[in-house]
Amino acid sequence: MKFRLIFLYLISFSLTASTLMEPTSVSKDLYQIDILDGKYDSSIDKPDEFLDFEYATRVATPEQITSAITKWQTQSNKLKVVEYARSHENRPLHAIFISSPKNLKNLEEIKKDGNSEIWVRNLETNIQEKLTDHPSIDTSPSYSPDGKYITFNSDRSGYQQIYVMRSDGSKVKRISFGKGIYGTPVWSPRGDLIAFTKLHKGKFFIGVMRTDG
Repeated sequence: MKFRLIFLYLISFSLTASTLMEPTSVSKDLYQIDILDGKYDSSIDKPDEFLDFEYATRVATPEQITSAITKWQTQSNKLKVVEYARSHENRPLHAIFISSPKNLKNLEEIKKDGNSEIWVRNLETNIQEKLTDHPSIDTSPSYSPDGKYITFNSDRSGYQQIYVMRSDGSKVKRISFGKGIYGTPVWSPRGDLIAFTKLHKGKFFIGVMRTDG
């Protein structure tokens, strides 16, 4: 009986793992325009230089992601990669800053007050707007697929947790309440889940939650 239960559990785990590796959607179903429309900087390697599969068919490995961002940092003056910690598997955890060369050059000066806010910049008009204004560290914003909401992490509650707000910065709502440090939230392509990382008691976890917590 015990053998059968263990066997069924292994089958269930295998099916769940394989499902998580499948894409929830593909780019052509999410975007009305071609993302790589010919304006891609030819001096910067495209993702297929680092992947051994076609776009949107699998999940990139941590090694592939590290390889890509490390290379892109040397090819663009608008990207800065900082390794800020290691997971319990000794994998690097990176903070990625994407901004103008001027801002990246003055990054330490910008961070001096110990505060970090979330801004949005219109790429056509170059006008920027501050979305959060709180004496805490707000980072890692991610737009929902429909562009109506933004998820981000903040330590405004004392410990870093996950929050959701409207894309104009209003209606801020905390959606994570567990123990540990929550971070790097990313909206799923379908818009029904938010993936996140958590550091608790020296262990590193990756999980998903509903957009309302």
